[in-house]
Amino acid sequence: MLLNILNYKVYNQTYKAKRKIFTPNNLTSLVKCLKYLKKLNIKPLIVSGGCGHGDKSFLTESEYIISLYKLNKVLKIDKKKQIAKVQAGVNLHSLFKLLQKSDYFIFNIPGGKKISVGGAIAGNVHGRPQEKNHTTFGDNISYVKYIDENFNLKKVSSNNLKIQKIISSFSIHGIIVEAGLKIFKIKYKQIKRVDKSIMNNNDFMDFVSKNKSFYGYINYFEEQKIVGNFCYFKESKKNYGKTPPRKINFFYLINFIKLDFIISFFINKYSLRIFYFLIFNLKNLLKFEPTDITLTSFENSVYFVNINTYLPEYFRKGMIEIQFSVHKKNLLKIIAEIKNAQFYNSVFPMFFIVKKMQKVKKNYFFQFPLYEYCISLGYTKKQTLEKKGHFKKLYEIMFKNKCNLYLTKDETVLDFNNNFKNKLKKKIKTVNYYTNDFYQKILN
Repeated sequence: MLLNILNYKVYNQTYKAKRKIFTPNNLTSLVKCLKYLKKLNIKPLIVSGGCGHGDKSFLTESEYIISLYKLNKVLKIDKKKQIAKVQAGVNLHSLFKLLQKSDYFIFNIPGGKKISVGGAIAGNVHGRPQEKNHTTFGDNISYVKYIDENFNLKKVSSNNLKIQKIISSFSIHGIIVEAGLKIFKIKYKQIKRVDKSIMNNNDFMDFVSKNKSFYGYINYFEEQKIVGNFCYFKESKKNYGKTPPRKINFFYLINFIKLDFIISFFINKYSLRIFYFLIFNLKNLLKFEPTDITLTSFENSVYFVNINTYLPEYFRKGMIEIQFSVHKKNLLKIIAEIKNAQFYNSVFPMFFIVKKMQKVKKNYFFQFPLYEYCISLGYTKKQTLEKKGHFKKLYEIMFKNKCNLYLTKDETVLDFNNNFKNKLKKKIKTVNYYTNDFYQKILN
């Protein structure tokens, strides 16, 4: 086990600070580290991947971090029982590729290359692909092993209701060290991507009602109507034999440049307005046929998209992402209200994404999404520091429309009202001695 003292950066570059980082490579070392810190009355932050979102991924009262990234073994892939036994530090991107070689996959993979199994369970992340009984990452879990406040290794299975308290509790009730994940055989290696240009509200609501899941970007400079580029995916029964080469088209290159360079260097309402006008209208004028892409390409373009890997590097002082779910009856209304707030305060996001997903079914510690429709907004840290009034207005809109906020991605959570905090506090009966960032910065 090593102790490094270095400038530790969070995933989206909003903050960095010198921290003392322990990196145990087995459970014995981890327990020794925890006992040592407890004796000194030090509360460390527990991390397992590299995808902490923003300033709240640091403990203000402690300089210590315990990183579980060395607990990264794939212990066993049991094809007969269809279970993958893995340690908490296993990278989901790497695990997906490993399973893919054997024609297996897991549900609800989020879009980022630095997410670990432990973090995915603790935050109960969502992603693709989805189905009725697999709406969030927690639905993948067969069992979880964790270390409790008395340093005991505990195991809880999916048939025990206690597991719903462990999943999505941000590790408040124990440090997740191992899990069993349900794996599934891949039926088809080709996935059909269907693109759709939306030019008005009627087109949008028609698209919404016809598709079980989708995601897309909205041109938020169109004040009076919804204009956007959307897509959905479906299985293709064609059998091509060998994997066809991936085609790189004009819009793939433009999208890459837009997200990773242009936005970062020309972040102002005038350049964004011109660029969004061009990209949304050009795509509508040019006709695209639905294309069959391989699972590998599907993974690269959807599961682990460039935006999550590169975009934070180029955002001035870091990237802020606010994500929330909203009821269908309020969808058009809240989109309009957010647009109005942006024009009134002259604050424009880097992206305005609308997604349709499966609603969470089980009674996890924290529930997201409660509604099918989700909105994701991306801002620079600079904007949040200089335009605090705008973000206060955003929260007023969200609370007024009874939205369900995704806590692990929200960087301005300290603005939550007391009723929301008290509601969450009632769900927490015990808090481990180490305390995590969620409890310290959100509830305290």
